[in-house]
Amino acid sequence: MINMLGQIRMNVSCVIDDLMFRLYHKSYNDFILLIARGQTIPGLERVSPSHSNYSLDYTLDEHYDETRELFYVEYLNSKYKKEGFDYRTDDGFFCLNIELMIYCHIWESSLFLKSLKHITDLLTGHEYDWEIELPDMKIKPFIKESIIKPLVDIDDEFGQLLKKVYSPNLRNSFAHSLYHIDMECRKIYLYIKRPDEEDCVGRVITFEEFQEKFLYSIILCYLLRLSINHQRDMAANSHGGAITKAFKVPSGRMM
Repeated sequence: MINMLGQIRMNVSCVIDDLMFRLYHKSYNDFILLIARGQTIPGLERVSPSHSNYSLDYTLDEHYDETRELFYVEYLNSKYKKEGFDYRTDDGFFCLNIELMIYCHIWESSLFLKSLKHITDLLTGHEYDWEIELPDMKIKPFIKESIIKPLVDIDDEFGQLLKKVYSPNLRNSFAHSLYHIDMECRKIYLYIKRPDEEDCVGRVITFEEFQEKFLYSIILCYLLRLSINHQRDMAANSHGGAITKAFKVPSGRMM
């Protein structure tokens, strides 16, 4: 019998596998740039006349995420290895606060959000964007308007999953210390000044509703990174490596 975490992992894996298949066939060149993590590095062209600012295999974002990922994987292994964890333990209150922190960190991750934006661009017919800039403030409108809405507008399964698990109210309430956990009623109250009226969670979320959003978010973030890296390794190790047609970077230079 598959436990809750195993079922979520299976569901997310199916969505990601289908996503990678669709991206591969929609635009192979852009798919290769996605899995190769194409990125501009300002000033790189000054190193040598033969260099440009456009780089493949950009790994800084993965480096930034490494400690956070090690932490949440360790947490999942410690709390969700056995079926039935529902915060009714002595440390349930502590775990809820930890999970709220992890949830917020996931939806602030540069690696995760850049990957989602690239995927959204490719699924909606836009070229690969080498220079995605995440806003320092107002991350909510970026996620909702630049990632989730374009995918929901085309009735995409991946977009429906993101809409299901992302709650700006949760993120904002925790980030600004405007929340209350009621262990007796098993609800989290979100005291936000300007609630997102489109967020079905609103101002109150049950433990069960939060746990579903938390687990789906953490598994999606983890498996998406693994899948992109796996696709990159397969392309690099295939016969002749990943071969694309020549393409221009925004500067006009051919690669």
